[in-house]
Amino acid sequence: MADIDENISILHKGSAARAVRQYTEDTFFKMEDEIIDTLIRLYHQDTLTDTRARGMIGELARIRKCSEVLEVDIQRGVAAAEKELGNG
Repeated sequence: MADIDENISILHKGSAARAVRQYTEDTFFKMEDEIIDTLIRLYHQDTLTDTRARGMIGELARIRKCSEVLEVDIQRGVAAAEKELGNG
């Protein structure tokens, strides 16, 4: 019974992650594009400092990490659904 409850919990978390991804995916892409465009612009203006570059790369890494966490939760939810349906 606990295994079923755990699978249902994982399935719900995966469904929630899928919904969040649906609403945030475009925003994440736009944020990444804006950061990359700014990096390129500052580089061409010869005003890109090491500190600024590191900070912007850190922002990109955090955005990517958020996307990865959502994707992992979605994949776990799919696996839990397959297990509940007897396909896993």
